[in-house]
Amino acid sequence: MKFLLFSLLSVLLFTAPYAAGATVKKPLSEVLPLLFAIKGDAIELGNGPTDVYAFIDPRCPHSRDFVGMITESDKMQRRYHYYFFLYAHPMFKSGAVINAIYNAPRPKEAMLDYMLRRSALPKLNRLTPPAIHVKVTRIRKAAEQIGVDKRPYLILDKKKQP
Repeated sequence: MKFLLFSLLSVLLFTAPYAAGATVKKPLSEVLPLLFAIKGDAIELGNGPTDVYAFIDPRCPHSRDFVGMITESDKMQRRYHYYFFLYAHPMFKSGAVINAIYNAPRPKEAMLDYMLRRSALPKLNRLTPPAIHVKVTRIRKAAEQIGVDKRPYLILDKKKQP
């Protein structure tokens, strides 16, 4: 059932750009170099042969549902390798949350705790560390070039790239 839901979500996300007034997505050949440039900034989950790049907002309910579905399904984690990029949607004002997650000692656990268990994040007692600011900026620039316009925003790459 979860696989069916994921498949349906994927189809909708890939066909939505062709709706009236929507922008057309860039071809994968143009998007992959942008993704490879920020791959090291991703929070990873799963170990399957198909890469899924997901731009998510930790405060977005749809992103939370998507991450929850993946973490509950061993099958989804065996089938796909997820690269999560935390990218704030203007509606949710998630900048401080994203900075706190990336600044956590274990960002993956901090992301899952916040998104799925609604755990509080440690507050940054100082300005955002420069390395976190650089990471968030790199992700934002790539997302803008790709045309990320919703959360979660998924890109599938069935072939493993070097």
